[in-house]
Amino acid sequence: MPLFSDPEKNVDALGIQFGQYIADFGVGSGHYTFAVARALGATGRVYAIDIQKDMLTRIAHDAREHHLSNIDYIYGDVEKINGTHLADSSVDIVVIGNTLFQVEDTTTMLNEAKRVLIPGGRVLVV
Repeated sequence: MPLFSDPEKNVDALGIQFGQYIADFGVGSGHYTFAVARALGATGRVYAIDIQKDMLTRIAHDAREHHLSNIDYIYGDVEKINGTHLADSSVDIVVIGNTLFQVEDTTTMLNEAKRVLIPGGRVLVV
């Protein structure tokens, strides 16, 4: 159960399209990653990015249990330019869910989100 908000409702409001590429910045326990993966169905990809390897390992295990295979796990630092290891203009949506209170450098994180977003891409900040 998410501590701060309802990821399913927030993700539903995004109007995710099949085939989109979505980055989850600072996945934590993976609630937003899983909601996005389910919304995408068998198409598209979710890039689950976190600086804590143990969290990535845990959500990868949970995803296998829930038969979610459209997630890529990236050990990266969302507070650094190129820290996500994603290409420029490579994602349709960036999700920053329940992460801002932990971030020291929000400006750089938002610049990284801008860098990886396609023109006209969107950001969900919770």
